[in-house]
Amino acid sequence: LVYIDAIEPMLVDILSAPLSYKNLDNLKKSINNLPSQGIDNELAPLQSLSNTIKSGLNFAQLKDAGTNKTKNTGKWKQSILQTVNGVKGVHKERKINNWWLSLSKVYKLYRQQLHERGYYDYSDMIVEVITVLEQNPEIRAEVQEKFLYILIDEFQDSNAAQMRLAHLIAEHHSNLGKPNLMVVGDDDQSIYKFNGAELANMLSFKQNYPTAKLIVLTDNYRSSQDILNVSNEVIMQAKDRLTLRDPSINKKLTAKNYPKQKSDIQHLIYQNQAHQNYDIARLVSKLS
Repeated sequence: LVYIDAIEPMLVDILSAPLSYKNLDNLKKSINNLPSQGIDNELAPLQSLSNTIKSGLNFAQLKDAGTNKTKNTGKWKQSILQTVNGVKGVHKERKINNWWLSLSKVYKLYRQQLHERGYYDYSDMIVEVITVLEQNPEIRAEVQEKFLYILIDEFQDSNAAQMRLAHLIAEHHSNLGKPNLMVVGDDDQSIYKFNGAELANMLSFKQNYPTAKLIVLTDNYRSSQDILNVSNEVIMQAKDRLTLRDPSINKKLTAKNYPKQKSDIQHLIYQNQAHQNYDIARLVSKLS
């Protein structure tokens, strides 16, 4: 909230004028000149609000590039600056921060009473480990020297706490900012948002570890090219993907095992779940 208080007058001044495609470069320059929160090292690999604002504008302008329009930049502006009771300000972000502060007080009381009874919940298995590693340099150094190489699979389903834990273990001073950290994942397969999974972990990994080598696997041994082509058309409707953030990434898959017979892809619509289950069972019985 202190940071919001500091940058709010600046944002109001910068964003009060109507957007113009011709002035997007000047807008980007003004936003990038906003003061930093100065907490990136403490938060790493999580993103500070200052970085979130700047990266959000970069992504919006990337999507507007070549269109001569400000559609996505306008949406970004609306998410940052709002007018409430005739007053322009960072009202939405302030409300979100106040909500999190209120929730943190409840969560602190919850954990206190939980631990007084000698209980730990699922989140404690990670949160308590993070707390110990952050507050005890000797223990952190011992763990870092024991686990020299960190591999994370299904990275798209990791959450902020898990990413923080991996960073604490991998970030040994001897690595000189280049931890032995390897992650494997597919942003198009993220399914654990309900469990706190953060797609931002994948989207910001290159930013957090700029020297990381990116390897894109495009050879597919599971499906026919027809199925891959249709799947690609479906996932291209997603609003936020790695390929949109970084156009240099090509995730178009190529089938390596050719099917013995031509694929038959059908678009079927059912009245309800029962009809769908019945028809699937009927089709499967024909194959047996």
